[in-house]
Amino acid sequence: RGLCRDDANAAIEAAQISATAGMLAVGDGLCKCSDVAFSGSNCSGGICPPGSEEVAHLDGSPRNCSICDAGKYSDPARGTTSCTACPAGRAVAHDGAGLCSLCPSGRFALIGAIVCQNCSSGSVP
Repeated sequence: RGLCRDDANAAIEAAQISATAGMLAVGDGLCKCSDVAFSGSNCSGGICPPGSEEVAHLDGSPRNCSICDAGKYSDPARGTTSCTACPAGRAVAHDGAGLCSLCPSGRFALIGAIVCQNCSSGSVP
C-alpha cells in the first residue's frame, strides 16, 4: 500500500550512490502511500472508493486502487470491495461504477452485462 523509509530501505537507496553511504544511511520512518485512498503512518488505513478495487502487482510494487471495467461494480458501503460482475437483470456501460442499473421492463441482461438488451417478441421478461 505504500513505501516506508525505514533503515533497510534507506540503506538500499543510499548504496546506489556508494557503499559507505549505504552503511551510514538511516531512514526517516515516513511512508508514502501508493494511492490517495490509503492513509495512516504505515498506509494500512482506508479503502478504495466505489467503482474500484485494491490490486496487488506481480512485480512487488505497492498496491493501489484500480477502476472496475464496464459490466462490473464495487461498493464498499454495501460490502463489495472487489470488482464484481453485474448480476443478471442489471448492467453498467462505463468503467468505475459503484452500482449496476436495473434493466427497464421489456429488457434483460446476463451476468456481467454492459447493456440491457430487448427481449424477443413473445418472451417473458
